Order: sequence, then structure tokens, then C-alpha cells
Amino acid sequence: MQPNIRMTSNSVITATNLAVNGVGFTISSASILKRLEHLPINLYPLDPRQIKLTYFIGVRRGADLSPALKDLVEAFQAAELQEKIR
Repeated sequence: MQPNIRMTSNSVITATNLAVNGVGFTISSASILKRLEHLPINLYPLDPRQIKLTYFIGVRRGADLSPALKDLVEAFQAAELQEKIR
């Protein structure tokens, strides 16, 4: 299969509006759905094993992490995050 990409957008709202108007489709995070409930969107959940997002926290090279930032990193590492739409 060869993708035929004609347009990309950095705006989730733009991409969603294009999809709603029949101009392609968009892949978006569940957190956006709350803002777009009023739109006629067909939702097809993706298998979490097929998609993986990597998050990171960037700080200046050589900078020490503050205790608060260390706590934040530990909290994210300890969290059992679920791929659920709420």
C-alpha cells in the first residue's frame, strides 16, 4: 500500500473539520474528543498495541532536576496509564 498524502495539518481542529466534511480522515488523541463532541464524527478506536506515543521532559543540558520535577517524573513512571476515552 502506498499512501497518497495531499495535505497535512498541525491543527487538530482543522484536521477534524476536514474529516467531518469528507476530505480524508484524521488520527487524533482521545483527549481532543471532549472539545469536538458536537461534531458528527465516526470514532474507530485503535488497538493500543498498534500505536505508541513516547513522551519526554526536556531540560537544559547539564541542569539539575528540581525536586518537583523529579517527583513528576517518578509519578509518571509509577502511573498505570490506560488508553481509555473518558
